[in-house]
Amino acid sequence: MEVILSTHLSSSAFIHVDGDQTKFKLCNSCGTEWEHFPSFSADTQIRFFAYQAHSDSPDQGLLLFNHVTDNCGSTLTIPLRVAHKAMQLETPFISFCAQETLPIDKCKKKLGLNCCENFDCDENIVRRIVKTLPSPRGSILYNLDWQLQFSLGIPSIDEQHRQWVKLMAQLFDTLIMPDPETRDSSSSQILSELFAYTIYHLEYEEQLFSDFDYPEKLEHTLEHDRLRATIENYRSRLKSREVISVENILGDMQQWLVNHICNSDRAYVGFLKVRMSVLRKRLESLS
Repeated sequence: MEVILSTHLSSSAFIHVDGDQTKFKLCNSCGTEWEHFPSFSADTQIRFFAYQAHSDSPDQGLLLFNHVTDNCGSTLTIPLRVAHKAMQLETPFISFCAQETLPIDKCKKKLGLNCCENFDCDENIVRRIVKTLPSPRGSILYNLDWQLQFSLGIPSIDEQHRQWVKLMAQLFDTLIMPDPETRDSSSSQILSELFAYTIYHLEYEEQLFSDFDYPEKLEHTLEHDRLRATIENYRSRLKSREVISVENILGDMQQWLVNHICNSDRAYVGFLKVRMSVLRKRLESLS
């Protein structure tokens, strides 16, 4: 009898036993077992909160769930390929856009959960699975990595955005650390770095607005002020030792980052590029 355990698991085990109808999932923290994926996903004490993508193979990604009970709060993981098989999706995992033959990293809808009407790429399969799962919040967490649509074409800002995304990815990784003490210590340290770097980045952008007389500076700064207020609220609550879910903080930060970079920040790109080009030419003429 062969027992196979999945990798990268936190406080849980994915169980399959050849030749026997054995339980599908076991929570190592409280001992709860589920017979199959449908019973697991239908459990009212199971809450899906995040998707951890695999950089090389989409079907190796992980779905992350919280087991919400009085005596358990562990993170349970299910390999995406298992959910895909359990849902009996006929579409296989592929590595390109079937309609436009685009590499997955250039998929314009990669960050959204709405199914694309034009093709059934890997990311769309993920979205179809995710939309069927019970979730405690409107936005689902992802282990964000740097993507083409984040680039604004202004090197200094792009580099800061890269660091921003990197810190959020590091915070995401703490969610599935098996040791609670290590997880809490790591998440606390990364949160501190993330908050500080976010404030630094907002101030850097605002300094550029002042240096180049950006006409929409006030409106854009008001958006920054709202994020600063959110961060200060979290800092104050954490300082008073209030218990706050890392998932909630990360969800707020991810949602703000994606919306801000892909929408608000793009509004100033053309203006700043022109002003920076003019300044660069003046300095070159003086050298």
